[in-house]
Amino acid sequence: MAVNQTLYEEPGCIAQRDSTFVANLASSPNISVAHSSKPASDLKTYFAAYKGKAVPNGSAGEAHRLTAAGARSGRAGLPGFEDCTWTSLLGPASRPANIVKRLNEVCNNALRSAGLRDKHTAGGLDAVLNTPADFADCVKREIAKWGGITKPTGIAQQWAPK
Repeated sequence: MAVNQTLYEEPGCIAQRDSTFVANLASSPNISVAHSSKPASDLKTYFAAYKGKAVPNGSAGEAHRLTAAGARSGRAGLPGFEDCTWTSLLGPASRPANIVKRLNEVCNNALRSAGLRDKHTAGGLDAVLNTPADFADCVKREIAKWGGITKPTGIAQQWAPK
């Protein structure tokens, strides 16, 4: 959701305009990989080695993990860097606040249960307890972060419809 809004001039859905944020239920780190022929061991060295150069994706073969860039990883080689996938509950824009609040409470109570927490952990997910306002603020920060990455690099132009 956050990245797509920075890749497309007209993404179709604008999260802040078209959605009501109910709860960000879980987060899982995205894993960055490189072809085994690339010498980088983490994202910092990868970016330094290939800055300003086109890096082909390569072909089939061995890959090695650069990092799992979740909130707890700290291994990206880039202080403060986080790249996660969310499992979230959103609704159409302008949902009544009392309904959103109740849905959020139900979600958070479920996430507090040991059974669901254990299933999250087994699946590599971190449960996220938050308010609708916390979730909306998180999305706003992520859009700003990814816009600061995608726009200066010109990657958005590669995704523009032809």
